[in-house]
Amino acid sequence: MKLREKKVLDNRSRETTLTTANRIVLDVIAAMWLPAETKILEIDFDGCGNVPSASLDCCYALNTIYFWEKPINQFAAVHRALKAKGRFVVAFVEKEFGAALPWTVFDFRFYSVSEVRTFFETCGFGDIQVLHRTEHILNSKGEHIERPFIILYGQKF
Repeated sequence: MKLREKKVLDNRSRETTLTTANRIVLDVIAAMWLPAETKILEIDFDGCGNVPSASLDCCYALNTIYFWEKPINQFAAVHRALKAKGRFVVAFVEKEFGAALPWTVFDFRFYSVSEVRTFFETCGFGDIQVLHRTEHILNSKGEHIERPFIILYGQKF
Protein backbone atom coordinates (compact mmCIF):
# COMPACT_ATOMS: atom_id res chain seq x y z
CA MET A 1 0.00 0.00 0.00
CA LYS A 2 1.30 3.42 -0.93
CA LEU A 3 0.27 5.90 1.76
CA ARG A 4 1.82 9.34 1.79
CA GLU A 5 1.08 12.13 4.20
CA LYS A 6 1.45 15.51 2.57
CA LYS A 7 1.20 19.08 3.68
CA VAL A 8 -0.62 21.56 1.49
CA LEU A 9 1.98 23.27 -0.65
CA ASP A 10 1.82 26.80 -1.89
CA ASN A 11 2.28 27.58 -5.58
CA ARG A 12 5.92 28.60 -5.16
CA SER A 13 7.00 25.23 -3.76
CA ARG A 14 5.17 22.86 -6.10
CA GLU A 15 7.19 20.48 -8.19
CA THR A 16 7.02 21.09 -11.93
CA THR A 17 6.39 17.38 -12.57
CA LEU A 18 2.83 17.55 -11.28
CA THR A 19 0.15 17.16 -13.93
CA THR A 20 -2.35 19.93 -14.52
CA ALA A 21 -4.99 17.88 -12.70
CA ASN A 22 -2.66 17.44 -9.70
CA ARG A 23 -2.07 21.17 -9.53
CA ILE A 24 -5.76 21.98 -9.79
CA VAL A 25 -6.66 19.48 -7.05
CA LEU A 26 -3.93 20.83 -4.76
CA ASP A 27 -5.17 24.36 -5.44
CA VAL A 28 -8.69 23.29 -4.42
CA ILE A 29 -7.31 21.75 -1.22
CA ALA A 30 -5.19 24.85 -0.49
CA ALA A 31 -8.30 27.03 -0.88
CA MET A 32 -10.10 25.11 1.86
CA TRP A 33 -8.38 27.15 4.55
CA LEU A 34 -7.15 24.10 6.40
CA PRO A 35 -4.78 24.49 9.36
CA ALA A 36 -1.10 25.03 8.53
CA GLU A 37 -0.10 21.63 9.92
CA THR A 38 -2.78 19.76 8.00
CA LYS A 39 -2.29 16.02 7.51
CA ILE A 40 -3.29 15.17 3.95
CA LEU A 41 -3.30 11.68 2.49
CA GLU A 42 -3.25 10.91 -1.21
CA ILE A 43 -5.22 7.73 -1.72
CA ASP A 44 -4.06 5.36 -4.42
CA PHE A 45 -5.53 2.09 -5.67
CA ASP A 46 -5.58 0.43 -2.23
CA GLY A 47 -7.36 3.16 -0.31
CA CYS A 48 -6.70 4.01 3.33
CA GLY A 49 -7.85 0.96 5.26
CA ASN A 50 -4.84 0.91 7.63
CA VAL A 51 -4.94 4.56 8.61
CA PRO A 52 -5.98 5.16 12.24
CA SER A 53 -9.48 6.54 12.86
CA ALA A 54 -9.89 10.32 13.10
CA SER A 55 -6.23 10.93 12.24
CA LEU A 56 -6.38 12.98 9.03
CA ASP A 57 -7.59 16.45 8.07
CA CYS A 58 -7.93 15.80 4.36
CA CYS A 59 -7.74 12.91 1.89
CA TYR A 60 -7.74 13.12 -1.86
CA ALA A 61 -7.95 10.65 -4.71
CA LEU A 62 -6.92 11.65 -8.22
CA ASN A 63 -7.92 9.34 -11.07
CA THR A 64 -8.00 6.19 -8.93
CA ILE A 65 -11.72 5.72 -8.29
CA TYR A 66 -11.96 3.78 -11.58
CA PHE A 67 -9.92 0.93 -10.10
CA TRP A 68 -11.58 0.57 -6.70
CA GLU A 69 -13.45 -2.72 -6.56
CA LYS A 70 -16.02 -1.33 -4.11
CA PRO A 71 -15.85 2.47 -4.02
CA ILE A 72 -18.40 2.70 -1.22
CA ASN A 73 -15.95 0.82 1.03
CA GLN A 74 -13.18 3.29 0.19
CA PHE A 75 -15.44 6.26 0.96
CA ALA A 76 -16.41 4.68 4.29
CA ALA A 77 -12.74 4.05 5.15
CA VAL A 78 -11.87 7.67 4.36
CA HIS A 79 -14.78 8.91 6.48
CA ARG A 80 -13.48 6.80 9.38
CA ALA A 81 -9.90 8.09 8.94
CA LEU A 82 -10.88 11.78 8.83
CA LYS A 83 -11.10 14.01 11.86
CA ALA A 84 -14.36 15.91 12.43
CA LYS A 85 -14.66 18.60 9.73
CA GLY A 86 -12.09 16.73 7.62
CA ARG A 87 -12.51 16.83 3.86
CA PHE A 88 -12.36 14.24 1.11
CA VAL A 89 -11.56 15.39 -2.42
CA VAL A 90 -12.10 13.07 -5.40
CA ALA A 91 -11.02 14.03 -8.93
CA PHE A 92 -12.04 11.88 -11.86
CA VAL A 93 -12.98 11.80 -15.51
CA GLU A 94 -16.73 11.44 -15.77
CA LYS A 95 -18.32 8.38 -17.34
CA GLU A 96 -19.58 10.35 -20.34
CA PHE A 97 -16.04 11.27 -21.46
CA GLY A 98 -13.92 8.43 -20.09
CA ALA A 99 -15.91 5.48 -21.40
CA ALA A 100 -15.19 6.57 -24.98
CA LEU A 101 -11.41 6.42 -24.55
CA PRO A 102 -9.96 3.36 -26.32
CA TRP A 103 -7.50 2.36 -23.58
CA THR A 104 -10.17 2.22 -20.89
CA VAL A 105 -12.24 -0.68 -22.20
CA PHE A 106 -11.21 -3.40 -19.74
CA ASP A 107 -9.76 -2.13 -16.48
CA PHE A 108 -11.68 1.07 -15.86
CA ARG A 109 -15.06 1.68 -14.25
CA PHE A 110 -16.28 5.21 -14.82
CA TYR A 111 -18.88 7.02 -12.72
CA SER A 112 -21.23 9.92 -13.20
CA VAL A 113 -21.25 12.91 -10.87
CA SER A 114 -24.51 11.68 -9.31
CA GLU A 115 -23.02 8.23 -8.59
CA VAL A 116 -19.98 9.71 -6.84
CA ARG A 117 -22.20 12.16 -4.96
CA THR A 118 -24.21 9.17 -3.74
CA PHE A 119 -21.01 7.54 -2.39
CA PHE A 120 -20.31 10.72 -0.40
CA GLU A 121 -23.88 10.97 0.94
CA THR A 122 -24.18 7.27 1.79
CA CYS A 123 -20.99 7.42 3.85
CA GLY A 124 -22.06 10.47 5.86
CA PHE A 125 -20.31 13.35 4.12
CA GLY A 126 -22.05 16.71 3.89
CA ASP A 127 -21.45 20.07 2.24
CA ILE A 128 -20.71 18.26 -1.03
CA GLN A 129 -19.38 20.53 -3.76
CA VAL A 130 -18.88 19.82 -7.47
CA LEU A 131 -16.29 21.59 -9.60
CA HIS A 132 -15.92 21.15 -13.37
CA ARG A 133 -12.36 21.61 -14.66
CA THR A 134 -10.33 20.85 -17.79
CA GLU A 135 -6.75 19.96 -18.49
CA HIS A 136 -4.78 19.84 -21.72
CA ILE A 137 -3.24 16.44 -22.45
CA LEU A 138 -1.84 14.45 -25.35
CA ASN A 139 -4.12 11.75 -26.73
CA SER A 140 -2.92 8.37 -28.00
CA LYS A 141 -2.12 9.96 -31.40
CA GLY A 142 0.07 12.63 -29.81
CA GLU A 143 -2.51 15.35 -30.42
CA HIS A 144 -3.27 18.02 -27.85
CA ILE A 145 -6.81 17.70 -26.51
CA GLU A 146 -8.79 19.31 -23.74
CA ARG A 147 -9.97 16.74 -21.21
CA PRO A 148 -12.78 17.62 -18.83
CA PHE A 149 -12.66 16.26 -15.30
CA ILE A 150 -14.68 16.58 -12.14
CA ILE A 151 -13.65 17.42 -8.59
CA LEU A 152 -16.13 16.49 -5.87
CA TYR A 153 -15.44 17.13 -2.22
CA GLY A 154 -17.32 16.69 0.98
CA GLN A 155 -16.85 17.26 4.67
CA LYS A 156 -17.15 14.91 7.64
CA PHE A 157 -19.45 16.28 10.30
